[in-house]
Amino acid sequence: MRETGSKITTWASVFALCCFAVAAVLLIYARPFKLKHEIDPMVLMQVGAIIGVGALLQQYVSRKSSDARGEKEIIAGQIRSSLTVLDSLHASFELISEQGDAKLGPSIISNCKILGMRLQALQDLARHCGLPQSADRTEAIMAIFVRYRYAVTERPGMPTDADRVAAKTGYQKLTIEALLMTIDVNRL
Repeated sequence: MRETGSKITTWASVFALCCFAVAAVLLIYARPFKLKHEIDPMVLMQVGAIIGVGALLQQYVSRKSSDARGEKEIIAGQIRSSLTVLDSLHASFELISEQGDAKLGPSIISNCKILGMRLQALQDLARHCGLPQSADRTEAIMAIFVRYRYAVTERPGMPTDADRVAAKTGYQKLTIEALLMTIDVNRL
């Protein structure tokens, strides 16, 4: 499906380039109600230069749109992988909360580190791509993550009811913010 959109964009830009060239030829050759029927080498060079500039401009614009699409896909993939780690982390925390099994404590701490690194990479990526809304949203995500991490790792073996509530709230907020960031990225 993406290739179809790419082909349509390419054909549309070729059509626009041809219209631009025809308009340039008409402007150069057309005089008020009179056409010149002789070929001037200078005019041919001007038409060639106009077509060349149009082709270069078309190449530049198509590459820029391709780069932006690639950046969006990378950011969306990073968000999906972060959500996967978050789901795994929260499932482990819920298991510890229900069973009181302290053996899973190190895996929770390790998953928190992984999630933190992924969120930091997401934040750096949003800044690098020059997406101001996404960079602001990642700041909010990092602040929520710090509170969530504290609730999950404060007592890894035996979480209190307050830890459970804070973890559940943090999980929901992180999920919502990540999904909103995905929507923002796809809007651009």
